[in-house]
Amino acid sequence: MLLLVLGLCGFAASRYVSAAKWVEHSLNVQRELEGWTTVMIELQSGARGYVASGNAQLLAERPGLIAAERTQLAKVRRLVADNPVQADALKRAHRDAEGALAYFDAQIALIEAGQHDLALERVTRGEGRELIDRFRDSARVVRAEEERLLDQRRQEAASGARATLFGAVVLAVIAVALLGFAWRRELRHDSVVTHMARSARGPPASLAWVPAWAPRG
Repeated sequence: MLLLVLGLCGFAASRYVSAAKWVEHSLNVQRELEGWTTVMIELQSGARGYVASGNAQLLAERPGLIAAERTQLAKVRRLVADNPVQADALKRAHRDAEGALAYFDAQIALIEAGQHDLALERVTRGEGRELIDRFRDSARVVRAEEERLLDQRRQEAASGARATLFGAVVLAVIAVALLGFAWRRELRHDSVVTHMARSARGPPASLAWVPAWAPRG
């Protein structure tokens, strides 16, 4: 019985640890996904500002942001690689991100070529906003699925924690019961030993009738 309870406790504890790790995994996916989206929005803002003002200083951070975008994408891709559903959703988000980045590059190229009016016309049509919104919608799909997985894994972690706690309580009860049994057994043993010792110190039953003054040997 004790071995069975120990086995169940070990299983419940391993389930809790595993679920807790997956909870952390889902949180990491959401965090890196948010970072990716933030970088994309910063790239959009820089390109729009440059188109509107022609101020090249607004593009000073662009190389670093491009590198950061690649880094964030790689992090998210690595985290969802074990989930085919999420991997496919990420591919769609990546395609939408590439479309937006290509648009930003084209806008910058138009300004550098002196076609400022055409670049502004494209801004007025809302092409860039539409592309970035498409990317954000695709990223939200990945996030929504990860949120569903997060809720599921939190429930599994809570279930594992309850099972582990229950097993610990059962073990404690069994330990107390065994301790009580051992203590009562020890008391009975002490009682028997004490009785035998007292009996050994008294006169043999066959000589109990002999007067004290009579010889006994």
